[in-house]
Amino acid sequence: MIDLHSHVLPGLDDGAQDWEMALEMMVMAEEAGTEILVATPHTHDMWHGGEPCSEVIPTLAHEATLRARRAGLSLQVLPGQECYIDDALPQQLNEGKWLTLGNSKTVLLELGWSHWPPFIDKLVFDLQLAGYRILLAHPERYRAVLDDPNLIVGLVERGVLTQVTSASILGKFGESAQETARALLEHNLAHVLSSDAHTTRGRNPKLSTAREQVADWFGEEFARKLVLDTPRALLNDEPITLPEPRSIVRTRKKVFGIF
Repeated sequence: MIDLHSHVLPGLDDGAQDWEMALEMMVMAEEAGTEILVATPHTHDMWHGGEPCSEVIPTLAHEATLRARRAGLSLQVLPGQECYIDDALPQQLNEGKWLTLGNSKTVLLELGWSHWPPFIDKLVFDLQLAGYRILLAHPERYRAVLDDPNLIVGLVERGVLTQVTSASILGKFGESAQETARALLEHNLAHVLSSDAHTTRGRNPKLSTAREQVADWFGEEFARKLVLDTPRALLNDEPITLPEPRSIVRTRKKVFGIF
């Protein structure tokens, strides 16, 4: 498996706090079947002492891979970031202030939790015009998407991919997030499954359990695309043919048609 979203590098954000925890996370990831782990510290709260992200994150990702080798692991850690939404993001990426996933053209984009940004359409246009591909982080957890999952339809129609989180699939963020994640998957509105790992406990890097749950819902081939085929294509800047997105019908404040 390839995990495109994790907070495994120590001391940069609210993820791993030291190398001991980082190594424990890497061991857990490999034991679950992950071969590539992309480290994606938050842009909005990185604690890096003023050093450019373009230098500190790749250096730490390389160090993480070396530590994995010394521990007998074959796991590869690649540099990236979870980029908080900002209308200046295209320029910031072009200038190297923030990083894409594994030096690809894919940007992991995070929205605000409480509201739908009014300038999202323009930002998508500007990022795509600049040559970037967008992977939207954990839409199933945003308040606006929980209220109206069809906000995602227009973005997917314009080529935006979305990433659901393993903890959401397993119900660790509550029933609403789990139901929304499943609905997004069934209606071709979610394309990647990642861990968004922050620790070895709650949000851990063990993707296999969520993959098994998705395979139980929709089949093994469907699950494989989420954790291997599509992530690999994104890292390699390969073309991806997305299935036609479908709107979600809701009734009684529940996602209707699949539960």
